[in-house]
Amino acid sequence: MEEYHLIDIHTHGETAEGVITPRSFAIHPFDADKELSKNFQQFSDRYLAKFKEVQTIGECGLDKVCSSDWHRQLELFDWHLQIAEQLQKTVIIHCVRAIDVLLSFRKTYASTPWVFHGFTGSLSTAEQLTKANIFPSFGAAIIDNRRIKVRDTLARLQQPFFLETDTSSIAIEKIYQETADLRKTTIPELISTINKFYNSLFESANK
Repeated sequence: MEEYHLIDIHTHGETAEGVITPRSFAIHPFDADKELSKNFQQFSDRYLAKFKEVQTIGECGLDKVCSSDWHRQLELFDWHLQIAEQLQKTVIIHCVRAIDVLLSFRKTYASTPWVFHGFTGSLSTAEQLTKANIFPSFGAAIIDNRRIKVRDTLARLQQPFFLETDTSSIAIEKIYQETADLRKTTIPELISTINKFYNSLFESANK
């Protein structure tokens, strides 16, 4: 019988026993202005060794709210995507108010799966992303009853998705339970569905 596990697709904390979290590495857009990030191309070989060791490249991406220079963010994100295509690695995306730019990049870099972490948007946006093989990952925001939009999206979304803890102290088990309740399913069924998608995604990439 196939064994299933809780999957926390993206966390900044320690992974709990019995939970699968893919190892990841990248330069966050918040750090795009730091001195080492400014010279990232100079250190490509050093970074490449780290990228080869991990299962996913991320989180990397675009953030129009943070203070980092926008043009440097674009350059840095493009560099990550080139490496992801070269190594055939799944990408963990950080994206704030830049979905149109993200989708534009997707037209150029389309051979590996992307995971849009911390998704809090509408159902139509989630469906737009999944059509481009960018899969939303939902986190602690779904626990808050006031976050009606994202809770409705998670309840109604028919396409594959992931769950995560990110920087939250809320346990992944609670996020799974809330998701199962919203989608009117059971924890074992939810775990099975996410596991099967995770396995298929990581069989097609990260070989």
